[in-house]
Amino acid sequence: MERRDRVLAGVLLVLGLNSLYLAARADAAVRAAAFRSFADFNKERPLVDKAIAAAKSDPSPDVQKACISAITNAHYHGMKDLVLDTLLGFAQTCQQSTVRKEIADCSHWLPVDPRTAKLVDVLLQDKDIEVVSSKQYPD
Repeated sequence: MERRDRVLAGVLLVLGLNSLYLAARADAAVRAAAFRSFADFNKERPLVDKAIAAAKSDPSPDVQKACISAITNAHYHGMKDLVLDTLLGFAQTCQQSTVRKEIADCSHWLPVDPRTAKLVDVLLQDKDIEVVSSKQYPD
């Protein structure tokens, strides 16, 4: 490993540890910002798993939205099933319309897949007009 690669790996480790520390803080805005930063590490399965767990357990819609946004592009790194199943589950069960709208806003990044089509169908049938009218749906 070249020196610059070792330095970059060290910097990423420090940033990742800082994000983990902030994700455990009491303030929802701080937790949301920390989880939003996980998008930079969405090829790391443990961080994606942590974001999914937080999205499922954290009561704050802002944290849930940040987690959804952070994991969306993890499908590029071999986690397509995990991402699509998670987003579809949230679209079907989440009570927060702002979280469902975040899923709709992120849907244009998703791969062509039958689950993406099902996700879009679920969102288009949402009871909240903000979710249905999102301009981010894939063509």
